[in-house]
Amino acid sequence: MVPLLVATIIQSSTVLLSIVWGVLIYGDPVSGYIITGAIVFLTGIVLVNLPGKRTIKDH
Repeated sequence: MVPLLVATIIQSSTVLLSIVWGVLIYGDPVSGYIITGAIVFLTGIVLVNLPGKRTIKDH
């Protein structure tokens, strides 16, 4: 059985694959903005899916 965090990372790997295929097939340049955006996106996906206590506070 695959842990949820690993499954989420694998599922969101399309971001990295699209960058790789863009470079290999089309010769697209990869800038620091693209790499930073991919890292921020993947970090956000991982942080959202980390197990932890989630509560909703009533005001």
